[in-house]
This record gives sequence, C-alpha cells and structure tokens, in this order.
Amino acid sequence: MRSKKIEELLNGLEYSLIRGSPTTEISGIATHSETVKKGDAFLALKGERTHGAKYINSAIRNGAVAVLCEDPVEATEDVTFVRVKNLKDNLLGLLMKFYGNPSEEVHVAGITGTNGKTTTAFLIHNINTECGYKSILVSSVEVSINGEKQPALLTTPDTADLFRIFSQGKEKGCKNAVMEVTSIGLEKKRCDWVNFDIGIFTNITRDHLDFHKTFEDYRKAKVRFFKELLPSSKKRKKVAILNRDDPFWKEFIPEKGVEVITFSISDSSADVYAEKRLFSEDGIVADVKTPEGSLRIKSRLIGEHNLYNILSAISYGISRRLPQHSIVKGIEGLKGVPGRLEKVEIPKGSVFVDYAHTPDALLRVLKALKTITKEDL
Repeated sequence: MRSKKIEELLNGLEYSLIRGSPTTEISGIATHSETVKKGDAFLALKGERTHGAKYINSAIRNGAVAVLCEDPVEATEDVTFVRVKNLKDNLLGLLMKFYGNPSEEVHVAGITGTNGKTTTAFLIHNINTECGYKSILVSSVEVSINGEKQPALLTTPDTADLFRIFSQGKEKGCKNAVMEVTSIGLEKKRCDWVNFDIGIFTNITRDHLDFHKTFEDYRKAKVRFFKELLPSSKKRKKVAILNRDDPFWKEFIPEKGVEVITFSISDSSADVYAEKRLFSEDGIVADVKTPEGSLRIKSRLIGEHNLYNILSAISYGISRRLPQHSIVKGIEGLKGVPGRLEKVEIPKGSVFVDYAHTPDALLRVLKALKTITKEDL
C-alpha cells in the first residue's frame, strides 16, 4: 500500500505545523471531503463558491489523518494540521510526488463533445473488456476500475480524485482507460497532467453557457484538448478521432504529430463510414466501412445519435488495430447505459428515460424515438 510521511510530501515547500506530527503517514490525497478514504490527507483549498475549510470535520469523519491548509484554521480535532504556503499552486506537484504519473503506463482515450460522451465511453469500455483488457472507465454515470464500480461525483473528476483513480487502476493491473473530458474539466485543467493516446470529438452545440458565457468560449475549451493536451502527450502514437458530420469538426484537427481518423454517416470519404443503416425499436443494424474492412453491427442502442457513438467506438478499435470480432462483440454486448434512452417496459407500451438537458440532445432523442413509432410521442 502506498504511503508517505507528511514531511516527505512537503519537502521543499514552506510550511508550519499547527498540530500533530510531521511524521504522520498518509495513504492518499483528497481535495473533496466526500472522496476522503481512511488514512488520507485532506487538502482544504479555497474554491470558487466555498472553502474546503468548511468540510474539515466531514473529511476527518471519513478517515483523514492530516489536514493541509493555506489559510489559518482552528485545529479542533486530534489529527495533524499543517499550514502550507501556496498550497493550491503546488497541488499538482504534491500529487505527482505522491502518485507519480500513472497515466504514463496506461493507454488513455479521452472523449469530449456536447452529447454522446457517456455512451461512447461505455462502448469503448465494453470493447476493451471484450479484448480481455483490465480497464478503467471514468464517466458521468460511474467510475469502474477493473469491474469494481464507484459513484461518480463529477463527469471529469477533480485532479486529486483522477490521480487516485488512475493509481488504483495501475495497482490492479489496468493498462487501458477511457474517460469523459468536459469543457469545465478542461477549463479547470483537471486532466492537463494526463498523457492521452486518443482524443475523440463527438459533436458540439450550445451547453454550459452559465459557466463559459459564450458558445465561442465553450468551443475553445473543447478545442484546447486537441490543440494542446493531445499533442503535448508523451505517448508515442497519438490519434484524434473526429465526427466529420459536425460543422465545426475542422477546428478540432490537431496541427501536427497526431494521426486523424474521421467518422460519418453522410460523407463516404470518412475513414469510418456507415454505408447502410436501419433503425427500429429493437436497435440499429449498420454496415460500416473501415480502413481494415467492413463490419456489420447489430446494436440494441436506439437512434441515429447512437449510430454516431458506435462509429466513434469503431474508430477507436480500428485505430488500435483491435480484433474486429472483439469490436463487434463489445458494441453488440452493450444493452444500454443508465439514463441514456433507457427503456422501461410498462403494461401498455414503453417509457424511455434520458438525461437530455440541452435543446440539441432533446431533439436527437425525439428524432430517435420518432423513427420507431407512428404514434404521438
């Protein structure tokens, strides 16, 4: 089990002991009280809306043995308290010192876009599992580390939680990971440290304007993943997988050092192209052209938008030269994703539950349902 003394962790930084011992050993680092594990150091950082100091008692109840803070706090509990100068600015360095960079030894795919991230992540995770790979899934629905599931607090976890997830995955022998990468996560630089192998762009429409203020700023946050994070990765082979049917797709093309694969249902010049497709209440049947030959997919997912998700997952598999039968079985084995056109049978018909919360997402869902019924929705 990984551990380090507080004095070793803070070596080289300016700090003062408020209470306890600098030789206190910690087994993890958390910046969110709800994710604190027994033996952790809790870093009480100032946030945009609240201060971590408000959650010190909660963190201690969850098992924190040390509290690191930048501002003065009252040491009310019998654990080690340390005041650290410029703690927030040194967060990444402390995490690197404690965990190293576990993403360097894992093949990592990041998915960004307005819609389709979660379903695409589940499809890719299924493909990896079908290949027999021990894998990490980081999504808005759940976090899964070699099949062991954890609740997801944020779609893209905060930096400390993401380090822990990758570290746990590494300890369990996981060599593959797929994660959702949100515009807010990019803006807050939560995953800037991750060495990505593959970046996937699903689509982009208006979303999170309460945070980004303008669509242009929102789009720039997404583009940054392909213009900065992916090209700067230390991985030998880097691939950008782009939805050629999105009107903004060319903005996401990396400038150099990254292979580009495109997918489409309307442009036959795309690398991965759905030549034929049939939509019904039972799902999707599609013949897909790829650089490695044609595939026939029979999926239980519903609607055109899910065909796009399937094409991006196929592109992932093709880019890695994964066995075609594993790609097909991985896709066809996914019955559905919680809250993503999730079908609930009732005595007289069916009810579908979906997370759609933007105009574009809602339109996609309604269009998908309209193709499988002649009645009113």
